[in-house]
Amino acid sequence: MAKLVGLYRYQLLLLSAKRQGLHKLLDILLSQIEKLKLTKKVRWLLDVNPVDLYRDLCSAYAVLRSYLQT
Repeated sequence: MAKLVGLYRYQLLLLSAKRQGLHKLLDILLSQIEKLKLTKKVRWLLDVNPVDLYRDLCSAYAVLRSYLQT
């Protein structure tokens, strides 16, 4: 849990082999999130295609894979 400018910041990465399934899940999640009381106190940011995060994830996966092969 990272604290940035006095606020806590969380990240959730959802991956799917099929974009359609991911969009269906996001539709369900967003409709449920909107019903929460915390919605007025929490700022949500949805990035559908987080290129930088994906690139970092791929780099970490490559390092882990090479480590496990040795």
